[in-house]
Amino acid sequence: MQLKGIEKEGEFTTLYYELTWPVGWEKLLSFIDVIIKNDFEKGGIQSIGVGFLAGAESVDVTDDLKKHGNRVRETDFAKTESGYIVIAGYSAIMEVPMRITIWNQLDRFMLQLMNDDKIEKNGEHCYDKYVDSIEILAHVDLAKSLAE
Repeated sequence: MQLKGIEKEGEFTTLYYELTWPVGWEKLLSFIDVIIKNDFEKGGIQSIGVGFLAGAESVDVTDDLKKHGNRVRETDFAKTESGYIVIAGYSAIMEVPMRITIWNQLDRFMLQLMNDDKIEKNGEHCYDKYVDSIEILAHVDLAKSLAE
């Protein structure tokens, strides 16, 4: 992924990334699966939502995810393609509350952080390895799910 911009507003920092390739619905589910399994499950999932149009308010599907033991592909919302997914939780890896939004059929990835001090201490690319790992692991996750 490539970092395309950073905005800071009060206690919130938003990092805009461009994915290597646009992602479809199945790959988007893999992104969310990887984020949950490798990070948010340890730190805690705050919420997950799906939306149909950019700018439209998302529908909270957190209960659906919890009902299915955090297994994204078994959820009801995974069966109907949406325009984007947004997941919020505490990153056990980066040790900061974060919210991640990924859009279907686009190459956009938005990382929002709360009370982050790592960028100031370590530079604007300090989250690059984190997001790159998510992208790589999502490709692996999708390949595994297709092989099952």
